[in-house]
Amino acid sequence: MLRLPEGVSVQIFRGYEPVDFDTNGYLGFNLFEAKENVRVRVETPTNIRGFHVIGTDKEIHLKRDISETPEYCVFEWNVTIRRAGDGTLCTKYKLNNNMRLLVLRDDGMGIDVWTIALISQNGHFFITSQLSYEAPCFRDQEGNLSCPVFSNWPNMMVLFGQFVENEIISLSGLPPLPEEESLEEIPSPVADNEGIVLWFDLAQGYGLVQTAQGIAIAHWSQVEPRNGLAYLEKDEKVRFAAAVRVDEGSFPLKLYQIEVV
Repeated sequence: MLRLPEGVSVQIFRGYEPVDFDTNGYLGFNLFEAKENVRVRVETPTNIRGFHVIGTDKEIHLKRDISETPEYCVFEWNVTIRRAGDGTLCTKYKLNNNMRLLVLRDDGMGIDVWTIALISQNGHFFITSQLSYEAPCFRDQEGNLSCPVFSNWPNMMVLFGQFVENEIISLSGLPPLPEEESLEEIPSPVADNEGIVLWFDLAQGYGLVQTAQGIAIAHWSQVEPRNGLAYLEKDEKVRFAAAVRVDEGSFPLKLYQIEVV
């Protein structure tokens, strides 16, 4: 089922014609044409900001609110339909298939980041929504804003600093930063052909799984679909037929024939 942040709604358009989708976010099979631009429109409460993440440095580009009323915000962007190497119609993460929503919590104590994405799997199109980050905020010993979840994302911290300057986030209302942050313990797999999902990104179409052989890549094409959509969720236990060493990138293992236990 398509799960959206409270008060958020999504519409899909081909030109000026809306495209229907079901409660699972399913739009249809081979619904679009190659090089066609599909417009995604997201309506949100006013405590939400829309943004894109650009490049390997993860630069943040805030979206302009095009709403004509101060009661809510509207963000839009176009997704270009492409053809994969096998001729299948698809969207691509690197070609802007998604937009992030930065949700300022009502209590002012933290920020959540959601990802809205138009994705495709074997020619089937889905609109998806995923809670990507839950980020509590603190005040450090020097009285500055601290958000440990984004400590390795400088551009996000610059944006948060602007929120403080504009009094969107109140430093005086934040709790002090805990002296010691306990590291999250990664559960150990119980068998050689099992693993624990560390994360899975629907927009990118893959995630990472902790296995007895090491951290491995899990691509959607190797995942057993649920309600038509192939995905995994953090902390799920999975079983796989094989973990093959591909020697590409930071994680040389790739899993095949994955199912949730």
